[in-house]
Amino acid sequence: DMVGTSTYLACTVYSASLGSLNLQQMMLSIMVCLWAARLGIFLVHRFHEVGKDKRFDHVKTDPPLFFIYWTMQGVWVAVTLMPTVLVNLQMTKTTRCLSNIEYLGASLWLFGFAIESMADYEKTLFRADSSNRGVFIQQGLWKHCRHPNYFGEILLWTGIALFCSPSLSGFAQLSAAISPVFVLGLLNFISGVPILEKDADKKWAGNSAYKKYKQSSRSLLWLPWSP
Repeated sequence: DMVGTSTYLACTVYSASLGSLNLQQMMLSIMVCLWAARLGIFLVHRFHEVGKDKRFDHVKTDPPLFFIYWTMQGVWVAVTLMPTVLVNLQMTKTTRCLSNIEYLGASLWLFGFAIESMADYEKTLFRADSSNRGVFIQQGLWKHCRHPNYFGEILLWTGIALFCSPSLSGFAQLSAAISPVFVLGLLNFISGVPILEKDADKKWAGNSAYKKYKQSSRSLLWLPWSP
């Protein structure tokens, strides 16, 4: 993940540096770089505090599986970042006013970025409190959703896709639609939610409080009320 976020930064900065930027390209590059920088710093800090990422403990000792995960990381960057790079590579530098879709996309990005950042911050504070040892988080954004950070990430990439769409056409515009769908599939079916849910079910098996929490919360969709 740390290498992945660095790759996001490198590709975005490089594609943006190839010429003068219009308003859309500048805003788009800033949004991606802010997300990648924040997530990268958070992951480095978490690794420094914890010393490992338990999602991938079994991967490091299995070379074929490690190769699959490493390849998937490259696919993750390529597919998710494609619309951003395509917009930045456009030679049209004429500045125009933002369209309604671009305003909507920027708003969704901001909302998703805020949710992901706040969810990570809440969990970091929760883990830092020694009185929470052996207790699962179920407060703040985590009260009604077990993975609000992933919800925020999916939402912000949906916003970026919408922001990109008016500047693209044809296959390039299709890539903007594929990007958030890929993020949703990756987090909800492959590398995020399934691994953490399985680990939590094993860790809290027989815990009636966790069973009640799981029944009264959503897995991925964050809403400020119980399901």
